[in-house]
Amino acid sequence: MTTTTPPAEPRERILKYALTEFASRGYEAASLARIAELADATKQNLLYHFGTKGALLHAVLEPVLAQVAEVSEELRDPNSTIDPALAVIDVLLENRTAAELVLFHLSTLPDKTITASVLDLFELVAARLAPGDPTAPLRTIIALTGMAYAIAAHERPELDRIVPRYRPEMEFADREQLAALLRQMTGTEMTGTELSRITLSSICSNDDEN
Repeated sequence: MTTTTPPAEPRERILKYALTEFASRGYEAASLARIAELADATKQNLLYHFGTKGALLHAVLEPVLAQVAEVSEELRDPNSTIDPALAVIDVLLENRTAAELVLFHLSTLPDKTITASVLDLFELVAARLAPGDPTAPLRTIIALTGMAYAIAAHERPELDRIVPRYRPEMEFADREQLAALLRQMTGTEMTGTELSRITLSSICSNDDEN
């Protein structure tokens, strides 16, 4: 007897395509009508489930924002032994499309509480990796945005034209080496010699090669 997987519920489909549209087009340019069409739903059905475009954005980002809040809470605890670099890299790798949305379109998101929570996490990570350095949060943002950009190129042809060399490898990004790169970029002033030791190709490992 052949079993078939039931189709996803309309709400789940809308969330899936909304995340992709928001990440690729940005909040302002994303169209509710297009999201509904991609989800095989109507705009009225979308509004029934979410009410507004802003509420849809919140629903899309709810999982990653919950993870951001959890990691931030741990980082605020002076007794916590959490590894700040690994923790934020895990958030990035486990929420790749949501991270793309937040990092690439952070300044244009309409709800500044989202921006504040993400920037707060970056500042907490930077404070652990480079205590007392006021420029460390900026280096953290630059590092994570660059990583997200290269990872996103694996599934985004328009980005792949810019970083084609790394597209096959980034699917297999290694969290430990990404964390090591983040520690170096945030925690120290990197010289040309140090940069030559860590390249995007060195932070990726293809399972087929193991």
